Amino acid sequence: MKKKILGVIIFMLLLATVVIPANALNNSKTLSIDVNVPVWKVGDSWTYEVNYYEGGIYETMNCTMLGDLVFTVADDTGDHYLLKAKGKLNGIFKYGNNGLKTTRFITAGTEILVRKADLGLENWYLYLRGIFTLIIKNKTLPIPIQMSVERSTKFNPTWAILPFPLYDGKIGVIDSIDIIQGGSVSLFWGLKTLSDTTYTWISEELYYTCYEEQITVPAGNYTVYNISAENPGYYWYYYYKTYYAPEVGNFVKESVVIPFNPDYSDLIYLIFNLELKSTNYTP
Repeated sequence: MKKKILGVIIFMLLLATVVIPANALNNSKTLSIDVNVPVWKVGDSWTYEVNYYEGGIYETMNCTMLGDLVFTVADDTGDHYLLKAKGKLNGIFKYGNNGLKTTRFITAGTEILVRKADLGLENWYLYLRGIFTLIIKNKTLPIPIQMSVERSTKFNPTWAILPFPLYDGKIGVIDSIDIIQGGSVSLFWGLKTLSDTTYTWISEELYYTCYEEQITVPAGNYTVYNISAENPGYYWYYYYKTYYAPEVGNFVKESVVIPFNPDYSDLIYLIFNLELKSTNYTP
């Protein structure tokens, strides 16, 4: 259940990231027409500030992206866009009193295949590689540990999480889909495999609302469509918000939160936030 929810949430987050070209120009106009799918080209990029937290009763991951996370359109041939992104991680991965601490010799990245027709998510690949130091009984030891994490995800059918065309007051349902995910964790450049698994689940329907508002992010002030969805479950309750700026062809802010529910309602399982810093996108 935990992997399922985490996967669904991260997909929504990255999906929002997939759909976000934002412009550094300020805009306070009122949105008065239906907004359709934007057109991207190779070299378009969006730079975001990222904050990520994952917690649990026994295990905790609390990581923040160092510097900027830059998403770039690497390919636009055929019916798809290929987005690539890289960043640095700073944080701690813990299980109880033991775990690993990041160093400056770590990189994280992702590749996302997006359908042009609706910016629907088709495939997503994520990796984390580098040198960690060991934590034993809450003490960090100067012992280097190389670790690699890879995760590959396929959505069937394509997950169209942005309900184009967008307009103020729109409501609806984002359909359920199958999610097939494979992942591996290894140490010392692949010499020791810790896990290598594949699993499948069905995402639940997401009921959304879409309304107009004005927000401020590091890149400036924007008139946006706030697309909010939630899914109250028996064990989990999660929600996400995507702030899409039509004049820049993408989102300028994304927020996902998953509290524990109902037994651990005071604990937060996952928080993921993105805010636009800059872009070179032009309509």
